[in-house]
Amino acid sequence: MKNATLNQEVVAKLALFKKQVAKFRGNRDFFTNLSYSLHYTQGKGVKTRFTNRPDDKTIKAVLLDLRPFLLDTEGTNFYKICNLLFKNISDQSLKDRVARTREAWGVLLERKRKGAVGGIRLKIGSKDVLSEENLNNWLYGQYFHLDNAKRAVLEQMNLTPMGGLSFLLFMDLLQRLSSLIFYLENQVIDKLEL
Repeated sequence: MKNATLNQEVVAKLALFKKQVAKFRGNRDFFTNLSYSLHYTQGKGVKTRFTNRPDDKTIKAVLLDLRPFLLDTEGTNFYKICNLLFKNISDQSLKDRVARTREAWGVLLERKRKGAVGGIRLKIGSKDVLSEENLNNWLYGQYFHLDNAKRAVLEQMNLTPMGGLSFLLFMDLLQRLSSLIFYLENQVIDKLEL
């Protein structure tokens, strides 16, 4: 469906988003099924063991391509693109898709309410670790910038069974966020026939 209400600036921003999605989608080794096992030993707790997961080089490549969708300062930031679409498209069914996708993004990151994404709630002491915080701990404590406070949180979690669960939830969140990015491109932007 052609949408004549989009001006050249909007079309250019959406084209940049699509270009970043194509780059992101190129990380095929990341988009694989995660296989893991959880083993409980009385007195020792739960141990997580991965039998199938992307290697660290692949994870870092994916994170480099994902960051423009996460960072508020980027023109391809997911929320900015959703807001741009919502304000500039006229088709109500596409607007509804944008709104639901933007809401799902916020739910995954637990921005407005706690939801224990994946059904598992991480805790450090008595403090809940929300999805977005866990994501940022891995992004900036393990893969980028090496923030000392976030690195300390990861080290503290790795002393407990929470470390493996934290990484599992991090990987699961990356795949869920990715599916929303792909959905927005396929089910909204591609329908505009730019």
